[in-house]
Amino acid sequence: MKIHNTVRLVLLDADQRILLIKVNIPDLIVPDHPNIFTYWMTVGGGIEEGETIEQAARREAFEETGLTDLTLGPVLWREKRILYRKNQPLPASESWTNQSWILAHTVQTEVSRDHLEPGEEILDYKWWSLDEIRTTEETMTHTHLVTLMPSILSGVYPDPPSVIEPPFHLLQSMYTRFPLKAEDSIPCKTRAQRS
Repeated sequence: MKIHNTVRLVLLDADQRILLIKVNIPDLIVPDHPNIFTYWMTVGGGIEEGETIEQAARREAFEETGLTDLTLGPVLWREKRILYRKNQPLPASESWTNQSWILAHTVQTEVSRDHLEPGEEILDYKWWSLDEIRTTEETMTHTHLVTLMPSILSGVYPDPPSVIEPPFHLLQSMYTRFPLKAEDSIPCKTRAQRS
């Protein structure tokens, strides 16, 4: 089992709305939504070898949205998240992501798909208010935003970053079957390595 280091952006516009992207990933199973493959999530992705969190955040934002005017803030939260790949045997189908959530602000709201990597697809973009996230019937992968965002919007940031724990039954499943070792941590491939 491997661990992938990733960054997710809490990307806010001047009206305190957060940008979410709608994706369809049919081969990926997120345990809290095991039968749904189209959902809204934050901008972000893998941290490439040699990148800092900030460098990865800027690159991912540009690739997924075309935005370049980001003002980066602090890392807000850290999270371990379990992922499964469909049609692959255990344990190869299972992996952790070590996610660092970083605050970012922009005054631009017009986004673009022009810089997506080959094979990547974003179905839709939307700037969401916290109330819209709270009341939507759409599927969200990052349900903790509802509880953690109010303090961020009021300018109160955790220091050091808060740790978001996965549900206990997922932790129990992972640790009993596949104990983590330091050598399991790997960087994501660079763009050149992926092509």
